[in-house]
Amino acid sequence: FGTTIAGGTASQGTAYMLAPPTRGTNWQFRLRTSFVSGGDGGQPFGMLTLDSQGSLFGTTTRGGTVDCDCGTVFMLVPPQTGNHWHKAILHRFVGHPDGSNPYSQLVIDQAGALLGSTYLGGTLDHGTVFRLSPPAPPRAKWSITNLTSFDRANGYGPLFYGPLVVDDGGAIYGTTQNSTASETGGTVFRLTPVNSKRWRQTSLHTFGAMPNGFTPDPAVTRDAQGRLFGTTVVGGTQGLGSVFVVTP
Repeated sequence: FGTTIAGGTASQGTAYMLAPPTRGTNWQFRLRTSFVSGGDGGQPFGMLTLDSQGSLFGTTTRGGTVDCDCGTVFMLVPPQTGNHWHKAILHRFVGHPDGSNPYSQLVIDQAGALLGSTYLGGTLDHGTVFRLSPPAPPRAKWSITNLTSFDRANGYGPLFYGPLVVDDGGAIYGTTQNSTASETGGTVFRLTPVNSKRWRQTSLHTFGAMPNGFTPDPAVTRDAQGRLFGTTVVGGTQGLGSVFVVTP
């Protein structure tokens, strides 16, 4: 499963599937939906996320509401019969305070909620981490919670397209890009739940000096010991990037 940022019936991107061959070597391409922008969303960028029921979740970077071309979160539900997948828009971003322009792949937590980030928007327009919770009676719609809004002045520049990482205790890990306001080279951060409405943001490492690198790629990988592995785009002893580990 994947997405294209352009093309489709309205040149606003698609979601597609490649099915393995039943015989021979040719995989079959199957278009699952075309985006048309507006309320339907447009220009999906991040990878799709598959749940245990076979549904797909993703984001579009554009479209949404009349007042804000801020992007959406969507779901594609496989058909019980036939080939038509049902598309549902779970959330349309409005910029402030929920975020704008999500690029990253969504992550499903233990409660079935969707975790993601936005490049812009939030209370300071420097990006957010959000949690989109599934409907629970009497609520009929998915509900969004802004877990944190980033602040470039404090070294937290915007996220881009890397997926977040969630540990068994529900803590969330990720990276921010460099911040021109504070002249830092980005951070590795952790979000831990304080209660149902408040999360604590902690900087685990701040980049900006050799030989540790500068501007981390968005994604980090967490191992069984809780160490976080990643790469930087530039910096390091040769100025060409580095591979790093942040150890608890």
